[in-house]
Formats: sequence, C-alpha cells, structure tokens
Amino acid sequence: ADYQARCFTMGWGLLPRLVFADTWRIVLLGYRNQLELPSLNPLGEDLKASTVSAAFLEATRKQKIRTCVDEKGVVVETSSYEKRPLSAVLLEVCRWEMFASALIEFFWILAGFVPPVMLGYLLVYIETKQDNWHGYAYASAYAFFQLVGGVLNAHAAYLMALGAYKVQSALTCALYKKVLRISSSSRRQYTAGEIMNLVSVDVEQVGQFLLLCHNCWGVPLRIVLTMVFLWKYLGPSCLATVATMLASTLVTTCVAHVCDKYQRRQMDSKDSRLRQTNEILNGIRVIKLNAWEPPFMERVKRTRSEELSAVKKYSILQSTFTFVWSATPHAAALASFGTFLMLSPANQLTPSIAFTCLSLFMLLRFPMYVLPDVLSRLIRCLGSVKRLSAFLEEAE
Repeated sequence: ADYQARCFTMGWGLLPRLVFADTWRIVLLGYRNQLELPSLNPLGEDLKASTVSAAFLEATRKQKIRTCVDEKGVVVETSSYEKRPLSAVLLEVCRWEMFASALIEFFWILAGFVPPVMLGYLLVYIETKQDNWHGYAYASAYAFFQLVGGVLNAHAAYLMALGAYKVQSALTCALYKKVLRISSSSRRQYTAGEIMNLVSVDVEQVGQFLLLCHNCWGVPLRIVLTMVFLWKYLGPSCLATVATMLASTLVTTCVAHVCDKYQRRQMDSKDSRLRQTNEILNGIRVIKLNAWEPPFMERVKRTRSEELSAVKKYSILQSTFTFVWSATPHAAALASFGTFLMLSPANQLTPSIAFTCLSLFMLLRFPMYVLPDVLSRLIRCLGSVKRLSAFLEEAE
C-alpha cells in the first residue's frame, strides 16, 4: 500500500513501470477528449496535503526521550519536545524520495561514462580489424547503457519532483495555519505583500532547488570521474582542463555575488511595491476624495522602475554566468588537445583518443550548464528558508 501511494504505475508489470506506460493512456485520452478528474489516477494518501502537513508538524516538534538516574538510584525516563531547524524538517518530510533519487542519480552518473569508453573500444576495433563479435558487443553495450541512462534519469527526476511537491505542500499548509494563529504584535511586523511573497515566491524557490539538489554532489562527482578518464587518454595534458575550469569558476563566482546583490534588491523593491499597493487599496476613498491618484501612481511606478532595473541587471549577469559555463567544455577541450600536442612530438591524436575525449568533454556540458542554475537556486533557497523559518517561529 505504501509503494502504491508513491508509484502511480502500481499494478503494471516491471517494464511498463520503468517506462511510465500509464502516462501514454493519459496522453491518448487528452488527445481524443478533454481530460477530466476521473481520467487521472487517484492521488496516493502520502501525497495528499493533509498527510504531508501532519508529517511536517510531527517532524517540527520531535519527541526526545532522556534516561537518567534519580537520587534513589531509580532509572527515570523523561520526554520533551525540541524544536528543529526548518531545513532538517523539510528533509525528513521527503527523506524517502530524496534517498531513492540520490541512489538512482549515482547509478545514472556511472552509466553515463560507459558509452564514451565503448566508443573508444569501437574505434580501436575499426583500426585494428578485430573479430566481428567485438564490434557487435561494443555497439550493443553502447546502445544499452544509453537506454539505461535515460531510464535512470527519468526515474530520478520523477522522485525528486515528488519530494519537491511534498515540501511545497507542507510549507504552504504550515504558512496558512501560521497566519491564522500568529499574535497581533507579530502580525504588525509583516505586511500582506510580504506574506504573499512567502506563499507564492519563497515556497516556490525551495521547491525549485529541490528539483536539482542532487547536482550539488552529482556535478563534482561527474567532473572528477571525467578527469580520471581524461588522464587515461591524455595524461598530464588534462590538467589544462582543470586550469580552464578554475578560471571559469573564478569569473562566475564574482558574477554570482553581484547576482545575489541584485536579487536581494529586486525582492526588497517587490516587497515595497506590494506594501504601497496594499496601502493605496486600503485608503482608496481618501485618495480619490483628495484627487491624489497621480502622486501615488508615480510613487508605485518609481518603485516598479527600481524593481525592473534590478531584474534587468540580474538577467544580464545571469546570462553572462550561463554563457561562461556553457563555453567552458569547448575551451577545456581546445586547451587540453593543444597542450597534448605541444608536450611531445610523439603524441598523436588518433581517432580513438580524439573522439573518446570529445565524448568525455561533452559529458562536461551538463555539469557546466546546470551548475550556474544550481548555485543560483541554492542562493535563493537559503534566503527563502531563512525568511520562512523566521515567520514560522513568530509568537502565536
């Protein structure tokens, strides 16, 4: 029953579960007719907001049992409730999904290095004219691990999405409950716009980071494994790749700090704009009675212009950030091949070395592409968790 709640393909065979065969039925239904609620699979009990909210509340105040000996030598057990950090509570809410997706992600990373190795063996087979069965074996292994990698990637993404949605549901329910119970003194510290930002923006930021959270360890692992394989083919020349990546990291780190500054400025401007809009709507009668619409409109426009300016600068810097990381694999390949040829006249770029190394460099495209997004989401998530934790800890 627990597995059935987590996997909407329960009742199907192993192969349909692996390829999410039940989604084909939904796609065909949507193509032929308009999708309605009975057409969809019922939501599992552990994915419902009520269940997730109860698990969040239970994890927030976890019971701690202490055993001690009193003056008479009698063993006494005392229990108390201790408050836990919000990040630890959120991880406990989605611990099953995060653990399973991390395990699948690890095997997906390992499976991704088999096709380049098989490609190298295949090129050596062509150069040396080995028996035909060698070629068939290498080609079959290449295709098989490409397929396995795709399946593992899909299941890891599916489980991470489940975990992210559970966390978002738990946080949304907790915020709604807190708004109803918060004390008057604490309520005065938060405007309606700030509370709306907590529900609509900060909760979303946490969920968006969880979708890519495994890349925090997956990207370094992929880079290390790539360097190990490159050392096998290029030797010390692959250190030029490390130098290129360090230079890119230095540039993008500086850009990331500036991005964070403009993002905070944009959030402050957004809070100010929502606060001004709320004040205008509350006092709209007085404003219209005194014909104060133009000055108040200009005030909101000025705040909006500051917000748009921060968004524009942030977007430009984010584009620069992404461009540098996307160009890094190509620059690394150029630097490594150039260093390899200049180190010794005996070094030759045979097809097996060149194409295998190019395949390995292409494996760096994903980490280099996703790392800026992961760092950006991590920065935003940390800020969102801090704001959510501060609000949830207000007096009731």
